[in-house]
Amino acid sequence: MPTLGAIADDFTGATDLATMLVARGHRTVVTVGPESLSEGPEGTAVRDADAVVVALKSRTAPVDEAVGTSLAALRALRRAGCERFYFKYCSTFDSTPAGNIGPVTDALLAELGERRTVVVPAFPATGRTVYKGRLFVHDELLDESPMRHHPLTPMRDSHLGRLLTPQTRHPVRLVGLDTVRQGGETLRAALDAPELADSLVVVDAVTDEDLVTVCAATTHLALVTGAAGLALGLSGPHPDAARATPASRPGDPGVVLSGSASSATRAQVAHARARLPHRKLDIPPCAPTSPARSPGSSPTYAGPGRTSRASRPSSTPWTISATSNGRRPVAAPPPRNSSNGPSPPVPPRWSRQARGASSSPGARPPAPSSPPSGSAPCPSARPSPPASPGHVPKAGPTATTTPWTSP
Repeated sequence: MPTLGAIADDFTGATDLATMLVARGHRTVVTVGPESLSEGPEGTAVRDADAVVVALKSRTAPVDEAVGTSLAALRALRRAGCERFYFKYCSTFDSTPAGNIGPVTDALLAELGERRTVVVPAFPATGRTVYKGRLFVHDELLDESPMRHHPLTPMRDSHLGRLLTPQTRHPVRLVGLDTVRQGGETLRAALDAPELADSLVVVDAVTDEDLVTVCAATTHLALVTGAAGLALGLSGPHPDAARATPASRPGDPGVVLSGSASSATRAQVAHARARLPHRKLDIPPCAPTSPARSPGSSPTYAGPGRTSRASRPSSTPWTISATSNGRRPVAAPPPRNSSNGPSPPVPPRWSRQARGASSSPGARPPAPSSPPSGSAPCPSARPSPPASPGHVPKAGPTATTTPWTSP
């Protein structure tokens, strides 16, 4: 019977987390939607698993829909026997001022009767690190990376406190790297401080070892939230027996499908095209005026210099892409918080206002009267980019950075 239940806001993230859990010794099942936990062959597989990951499509869904499907997944996981829970979102914190990371986290905490959790989007293996509450993509701040041009969730701030505060009813606090580097017991004491009882706590992490420390310090929490990297510290009961089930037999045809608009995906497609057979999938724009494809018709593949109908590939893997150039996404919906223009900027300070409240752009909230040891509101100054390859100065309270003035 599974004891660990995870809720992923998209399918790619679900498989990413499942891969990490299998590597750590968890027999893991991925289901698509909460209803599949009790229907079909997945039911038997779930009963034999150590961990279950429910893949949703809630990352850019309307807030009420994202919250509803996430709660349905949580309830299904509890019925399956899970006792600890993991809300998995992207390591680039893909969201808008309306959500969905904050609203879903709030709803999961309320459903579980819990008051606090951690926010850990760091995933050093993919270049995502958090230092002084700022999210880095390799050696760039998030808002200076290609993610600032994301067609659905443009990330125009790297300050996790400012990103999360408009989305949640909870205060948002920071536990810094110096506390993490003092070990699991010190970090747990900081997280358990009474002043953080109702908080979403952003935790700095810049190495795999930091994530292992965070996991060790949060074993008593019913819910953790973060990217797949947080699973590095979740050792499973079958470290020698857990294996990934082969998806196909040797010699079967293979295909790599790509549909992302990110710059990293476009580079990967270009790399694959130079080495593998490739076809560009020609899909009509998903605009209301586009004619619907007739039932039963097959997609068209646009190859170099010709167009052909899809045919069964050989045993050589193919890449099939329908990838936007990133500058003009196909039928990207308008921002969910406005029908007439771009999303408003996130608040320039880490305020503690409830989601939906207005703020004065230059206002600072009153400082807490007695911040807990090792925790603090996020500093307003921009840290200089951490040095490669570790993406951070040397560990410990003596580490320094050159602050930038916030605009």
